[in-house]
Amino acid sequence: MNHEIGTLVTAITADVDVNLWGALGCSVTFAASMFAILDALGDYAHSRSDTATVWQSTGHRLKFGSKISASLVATIAAGAVLALDNNWWALIALVIVFIIVITWSLLALSRANSRSRAPKIIPT
Repeated sequence: MNHEIGTLVTAITADVDVNLWGALGCSVTFAASMFAILDALGDYAHSRSDTATVWQSTGHRLKFGSKISASLVATIAAGAVLALDNNWWALIALVIVFIIVITWSLLALSRANSRSRAPKIIPT
């Protein structure tokens, strides 16, 4: 079965100059980094809530920092691999999607923070 898949992939990619397997691996790395950043933003939001204790807040902030730094390392490595393969289209597309999703998430987080900080009017 694997021989047939390899033959099929070789036949499809015979005229392509870029490494499609490398592009696939980098796409997975970008996706994993994006999910780690989104999870880190959730940890950050939870650490800023009123229900978290001091230890929980500290732990969540440490998790936030480690996830962000791991995501940066993975994203830079994936970008370097795509650049070395001269796969500029994949690199540009992944960076654009990455920036859009993270920006959208940061906007959602900032809107949630602004709503939670708004004074609550209690009807009497």
